[in-house]
Amino acid sequence: MGRILGSLGDKTWWEIEIPPAGKTQCWVPEAEVISSGDLSQVPVIPIPSGQVTALKISLPVVIHSTCDNDTTNPISFDISMTTNGPAKVTYHLEVYTPGGTMLLMHSDDFSMTFASAATQTFNTGDAINIDCGKFDVKAIVSAPNFMTAQTSWLIVAP
Repeated sequence: MGRILGSLGDKTWWEIEIPPAGKTQCWVPEAEVISSGDLSQVPVIPIPSGQVTALKISLPVVIHSTCDNDTTNPISFDISMTTNGPAKVTYHLEVYTPGGTMLLMHSDDFSMTFASAATQTFNTGDAINIDCGKFDVKAIVSAPNFMTAQTSWLIVAP
């Protein structure tokens, strides 16, 4: 039997302490709670928001394409994000040369909405057009928490 620590304002969910240690809490729907005593004294707790718990960028390590100064190669990335609950995730991309010169930075204008704890994988589309060479890309999450992922790729002539 656990102790009730709090509830949402509408009393539809209750935060309870899990025995025997009492150091772990979880949220339980009201329909699953058997309670007794004066519940009017249970504090109201704001709805918890999710955090990004994993971030990964995927793309081929070597891309074969045309290499000359007049041709650019559209490159896109697959990004996977995992949250531990509902969240609106704000992020941006940065692309660098091996020497650390930034070629591109998208501002924090990308967002993903998670209705619950989940992993979503999406493609950025043609995120950047560049000639041949080695490049690094970073995905940077700025909200609801901070997290980065980075990978490198090489564009070479076939």
